[in-house]
Formats: sequence, structure tokens, C-alpha cells
Amino acid sequence: MPSLNKGKMAQAKMGSEQNTGVLWEGLMPTDYEKEKWVEIYTQAILELEHAKITGRIGDTRTELAARVEKLRDLPGLHVTELHAIDEARRMLLLLEGEEGQYAAEQKGRALEEALHKLRSIAPKIQKLK
Repeated sequence: MPSLNKGKMAQAKMGSEQNTGVLWEGLMPTDYEKEKWVEIYTQAILELEHAKITGRIGDTRTELAARVEKLRDLPGLHVTELHAIDEARRMLLLLEGEEGQYAAEQKGRALEEALHKLRSIAPKIQKLK
């Protein structure tokens, strides 16, 4: 899967934001759209700061697990909400994969920069020997 650079990720997330109404329309009826997990999940998928995304994903997973536990104790099947929770988990996996790729690319860039700096000072080090 190709990695998204920050600009493309922002575009993808803005596209997600525009499509959020469609997602909520089909998967999140008004009876649970105000649940805490929906708000936290939305924040996670729309987050643009890479430093915050991992934390938001973790927070969302915690809230999703808590909601599933709560639904087990409530009467009724809650099929629609459970389906939406499954979809949210899948989206989080995708987002996490993209973040992992981004982190690996950042690490690679940092290593390349460090190598370039070492090569630039190598002649000076050789003279000291």
C-alpha cells in the first residue's frame, strides 16, 4: 500500500470529513451518534498531527471496548451500533498502518540525514588519524 505524505493524508482526511455525513447516515443512526465513542473516533480519523494520532487511536480503542461491554449489559441486540463499531475498528487499523508507514519513512529520512552528515565530516576525521 503506498504511503500518504502529510499533504495527501490531510486531503484524505478532509475527504473523510466531507463523507462523514454519509458514513454516519448509513451506520450511525441518531440513537447512538452522541455516544462518546463516536466523538472520540471522529477526532481520531480527522486528526492531522502525527504526534497525536497514536494516542487518539488508543483512546478510541479503549472507548470502543468499553461501549461493547456496556452493550452486552443492555437489553436488545444493538446490531447497527455493533456493526458501526466493527467498521470503526477497521478504519483504525487502516489509519494505524498509514501512521506506521509515515513513522518508518521519517526514521529513514533521519538515518539518511545522519549518514550524509557523517560522510561530510569523514575527511576531517581521517586527517585527525
